[in-house]
Amino acid sequence: MINDLTSSNALSSMWKFADDTTVSEIVPKFGASVLQNTVHDVLRWSNDNRFKLNSLKCKELRIDFRRENNLDTVPLEDNGNAFEIVKSAKILDEITMKASRRIYLLKQLKRARMDRKSLILFYCACIRSVLEYACQAFHTNLPAYLYGQIERVQKRVLRILFLEVSYSKALEDAGLTTLFHRREELCSSLFKQIVESDQHKLAGLLPAHNDSERYNFRTGRMFSIPIVKTKRFGNTFIMYFAT
Repeated sequence: MINDLTSSNALSSMWKFADDTTVSEIVPKFGASVLQNTVHDVLRWSNDNRFKLNSLKCKELRIDFRRENNLDTVPLEDNGNAFEIVKSAKILDEITMKASRRIYLLKQLKRARMDRKSLILFYCACIRSVLEYACQAFHTNLPAYLYGQIERVQKRVLRILFLEVSYSKALEDAGLTTLFHRREELCSSLFKQIVESDQHKLAGLLPAHNDSERYNFRTGRMFSIPIVKTKRFGNTFIMYFAT
């Protein structure tokens, strides 16, 4: 139903999932935001398709890491209703809450005497998959306290499946690894795919190849690494695995 929802604003990007749409733009230094044009496109599409945009649920998140924040543009709006400007979006909190709610289903399956092997398969397919979805976008920049928050979900599951057994022993018995190591493997796997195929959609994000660079043990490739001025940039997915 939303395949034809697009924007005429070439400076913005759009991501769609069912009734949830996210748009973004990069505002250059001393530049001005034109994201309101994209909002107008969404409003026109909504009206044409007899949908109503709920401005109370629309949020505007502004990200500026400069010392002097000068993003003083007016808020985005829907026919005069300004969107709330927020300082953060608790996406990982929502992920852990969603995964935790599914633990109830696991408990019900255990009460129904489902065998342990099938319960582990259910966990991997319906709970762990939520926790590691798109982990490449956040894993290498995740602070330690959020590592623990995500890992606690798996610990709860294994306490249900393996009573009075340590976490490390339960992982061994279940044939699982920590979620941290799972994310490391998923990130390494994706990076390898990007490096090995020039046709990969993310290949354009790789640093330039430089034969004079030292051998890279992660990829077998050598890259000309740009100067990294911040830890945040150095820990981004591509930079972390290319270094």
